[in-house]
Amino acid sequence: MKRMIAALLILLVGIGVLGYPALSNYLAEKNGSYALDTYEKAIARQSKKQLENEWAKARAFNQTLTGTTVQDPFADGPKNAAQNQYYEVLAVEKMMGKLEIPKIRVAMPIYHGTSEKTLTRGIGHLEGSSLPIGGEGTHCVLTGHTGLTSGKLLTDL
Repeated sequence: MKRMIAALLILLVGIGVLGYPALSNYLAEKNGSYALDTYEKAIARQSKKQLENEWAKARAFNQTLTGTTVQDPFADGPKNAAQNQYYEVLAVEKMMGKLEIPKIRVAMPIYHGTSEKTLTRGIGHLEGSSLPIGGEGTHCVLTGHTGLTSGKLLTDL
């Protein structure tokens, strides 16, 4: 009887170990899908004027970066007035956008900053680089993880 219980426990532990990556990835993808759905609904509730204002703020922010090099966002030192507003520009439901890569079936939210917490939830935007709105002379830096135990994220790149 003890051998049967021990064998059953070993079997359950083995199933848990083998199933963890798939379950963890599923939960991470569900969380990302929920975040993107919330973001898209928030965008849909905005008026055209509100969206244009947000886009104008992002262009103005990027203009403050023109001709400068990306500096270490973690370094102490003065920042210009627009950069002090960084977390307030393109901030809809605490997200600034989404990254889609159809070829590898990735759709992930883009968040401000590059903290570990940010990168486990989605894609981070490097503070001090241009906001991801495109345009001549802009240089946007996005960061992301691969191969986390909590989800695939950009593993298939």
